[in-house]
Amino acid sequence: MSADLFTALEQFRKANGLNQDELARTLGVSQPHLSRVIAGTSAAGNKLLFRIRALLDGQRRPLLGDRWLMDVAAAAKRSKSFRRLVSSAMELLRKS
Repeated sequence: MSADLFTALEQFRKANGLNQDELARTLGVSQPHLSRVIAGTSAAGNKLLFRIRALLDGQRRPLLGDRWLMDVAAAAKRSKSFRRLVSSAMELLRKS
């Protein structure tokens, strides 16, 4: 996760008067996990990255919600080439 995304997430948190625990609950993770991700001592998974981007974009896409992500993750576990495709797509999203 890039430093710019962390900065934007912190700005969002402060602008909305949220503490880190409230932000973590909004993102569906624990506060300690979010803290470690922000500090760079733990990696953010694709699901968390997607949620952060959706939160910062101000939109939740119903067709690309949590169920869709779970289906993609399950398919990626079954196919090495699909897993590479998903990883490449996520890398492109991170760079945008």
